[in-house]
Amino acid sequence: LDMRTAEELKGRAEDVKNRVGMEGAAAGLDVAHRANNEFIDAWLDHYARFGDLFEGLDAIDPAMRNKAFEEAYRQSDENFRRVYARHGANYQGIFDVWGLSGDADATRVLQSISETNVAMKAAYDFMRAERRGLFENLDEAQITPTAEQWATSTKRIDAAFKKAFDTKHNAEVRQGQALAAIYEKMHGLAAGEAARLWWDDVTKFSEQIVKDEQSFRKSIDQARAMGADRDQIAAAKKKIDDKRAYYLKNIDALKAKAIEYAKANPEKRKATRNIW
Repeated sequence: LDMRTAEELKGRAEDVKNRVGMEGAAAGLDVAHRANNEFIDAWLDHYARFGDLFEGLDAIDPAMRNKAFEEAYRQSDENFRRVYARHGANYQGIFDVWGLSGDADATRVLQSISETNVAMKAAYDFMRAERRGLFENLDEAQITPTAEQWATSTKRIDAAFKKAFDTKHNAEVRQGQALAAIYEKMHGLAAGEAARLWWDDVTKFSEQIVKDEQSFRKSIDQARAMGADRDQIAAAKKKIDDKRAYYLKNIDALKAKAIEYAKANPEKRKATRNIW
């Protein structure tokens, strides 16, 4: 499946390379957009997995909760590593077809993806080790961590992820600058501006997902501390599930918005080519 997806995107990129005018620039943006969507899907899958776990936490035997967390972490980690590898391979394939192998801006894109992967894996590895240690170091009389122990552990995990997300943000800024430069070189100023706008929206979109999910987790922790029952927890989870559905429904609008922006700014066209 991964190889088929990469080959499909590479074939799409080959088609884009042979096009001219507006269709070529728009199709090029579509190639990058489709590659990035897989990454967004992986994040939403991860959050849904842990949302289900936290919703049903009270029903899990306390002695088995550590194993439940460990399995959820394992699944997400394997999925993210596969997606990051595919994400980089997709872009590499696209750049190869476009004749950009070794290009400085193409290399910057791939480096940014790798940097984000390393930072996020470090955070997830820390989280797995932290949660594992939390359960393994309980007193003999304890079956599950106390609220205070859980909060202390969560605080350390939050700090690790803040560092990782800061690294991810900075890498994505550089990635967006490089993508804009690539599209400008290939299709002119309008295409470069469209790519810049699209990537800016994509990163804001991604960061909003993270903020909403983190807010949801905090609200669930607070609700549990205040004695919320399973129906109340399920109702809160439905709200975030509905928001995830909204994300998936509207992500393609970001690409359309970028193209419309470029169309509305003809002064940004490259004088020697009629791109838009």
